[in-house]
Amino acid sequence: MSLIRYARAALARLNARRFGVRGAIPVGSRIHGPVTMGAGFYSSGPVWIEAVREYAGECFSPRLVIGRDVSTSPRLHISAIEHIEIGDGCLFGENVFISDHQHGATSGPAQHGPEVPPARRPLGGNRPVTIAEHCHLGNNVVVLPGARIGAGAIIGANSVVSGEIPAGTIAVGAPARVVKRWDSASQQWQRQE
Repeated sequence: MSLIRYARAALARLNARRFGVRGAIPVGSRIHGPVTMGAGFYSSGPVWIEAVREYAGECFSPRLVIGRDVSTSPRLHISAIEHIEIGDGCLFGENVFISDHQHGATSGPAQHGPEVPPARRPLGGNRPVTIAEHCHLGNNVVVLPGARIGAGAIIGANSVVSGEIPAGTIAVGAPARVVKRWDSASQQWQRQE
């Protein structure tokens, strides 16, 4: 390992301690609010992880739990106002975004029109997000409010998850849909019709 890589790795371990985590969080990362992270968290570049307690005069009681041995590429962004839970041993690619809310309402009685700047719209649409253990999310995956991803699932690059993805499946697309399922008898991924 070169001296520069060794120094970056040492700084990332020290930075993780600053956030109360046993792992590696690169300098330049932002972690705000009540975030619980298991040991062994590792990122190869800066991340932005936030449990939002207050926004635009509204108060929230967020719960953001990240399991043990979660690894991510740069620019992971997680934002919670209600509840996001990520299981042990997950792997996330670059530019992954996970949120349990959105800016403004686009359905129901109190919708916000285009004349209101998005940053001034109240946070809403909040529904819990669950990503079970051993999931792999490819580059540029977006996980929307209410998503539930089962254990061992693989989400292909550039996919958008808005509903439930069963355990032991591969899902791709926007919205993500299952294209393969793990068959334990044959020990192979089987294409879904």
